[in-house]
Amino acid sequence: MKEALEDAREKLAAPPDLAICFVSSDFRKSLPDLIEHFQIDGHATTLVGASASGLLGVGQESENQTGISFLLLRLPGVEITRESDFSSRPRRSTPPPAGAIVLAHPFRSSAGEMTTSLQERFPRTPVLGGQISGGPELDDLFLFTEEGISREPMLTITFSGAIRMEPLVAQACRPIGEPLIVTGAQGTSLTSIASRKPLQVLEDAFTELTLRDQETAQGNIFAGVAIEEEREEFTSGDFLIRPILSADLDRGELELSSPTRVGQTLQFQLRSPAVATETLKAECDHLFEAHGKPFASLLFAGRERGVELFGEDNHDINIFENNFGSLPVAGIFGSGEIGPAGNRLFHHDHSFCGALFYPQENAD
Repeated sequence: MKEALEDAREKLAAPPDLAICFVSSDFRKSLPDLIEHFQIDGHATTLVGASASGLLGVGQESENQTGISFLLLRLPGVEITRESDFSSRPRRSTPPPAGAIVLAHPFRSSAGEMTTSLQERFPRTPVLGGQISGGPELDDLFLFTEEGISREPMLTITFSGAIRMEPLVAQACRPIGEPLIVTGAQGTSLTSIASRKPLQVLEDAFTELTLRDQETAQGNIFAGVAIEEEREEFTSGDFLIRPILSADLDRGELELSSPTRVGQTLQFQLRSPAVATETLKAECDHLFEAHGKPFASLLFAGRERGVELFGEDNHDINIFENNFGSLPVAGIFGSGEIGPAGNRLFHHDHSFCGALFYPQENAD
């Protein structure tokens, strides 16, 4: 650890303005020693970190293994602000921050309340991040700073000044069946779609699949809620992906991971490694053509990506580096990703999100 931090610090040629660190859960007991390493060997005075069940780094993905992924950032001309209390009224800064990173504890804040709060606080700022992971015990999920374990529901870092942050959001599902209107919903219970039982609509969508898709569909079918209702046609990336938690066979109802409401457009989705690959490649191509290579990036992947989805190691990080080249990165496999879709901020599932950092010329 000492050598890695010293090497990273020497490459910066100056003390870092910010250190971001992700660790496997077994580091909780030795967290004071780890923080000391960052302060002494890394010369980092500001540290933000979290536990994770899987890590992403330069050219590597590590799932369910002991490890550390960290990023030291030297950002001259950039103001860095760390926040954790969102109970006060949002500050309207002019200009707004160039970007915000959020790390959230999944059991201390609901996804819906969190994204609403962040949207209100940062209405004109790209926000990226995720809900942390770890396990299997509750104490195995934790946020931390240079002061130790944080009991806050989330930690947010904002960047202002000579920096620009571009968001990357790539999903892993394609629509199946037809887009239909939700006609009955109670909280997370989906009770009626187009005046039909949701389970029957799902079964119809399943029977329309090819035999090959049916064979791989178990555990890979989700509900998709349309992001923009006014679209005439929907395709991959037009939906918020929501896991189906259970089905009531007698009532024909479905329990989703988050609430729906009457009037929303819903279409079932099939998670596919081919779609995940194509979508991530397309998003990376678009960002590289528009903005070039970033100087650093933070990455947030759904924890059911990786080997479970693709059947091979380092799939997503290889696509990322094939497009942008090798650059300093740190990241996690989390329990939910946070990123923009359209003009709003949303909580995602099974996606690959990234915050790509670029210098902002002529910043005040």
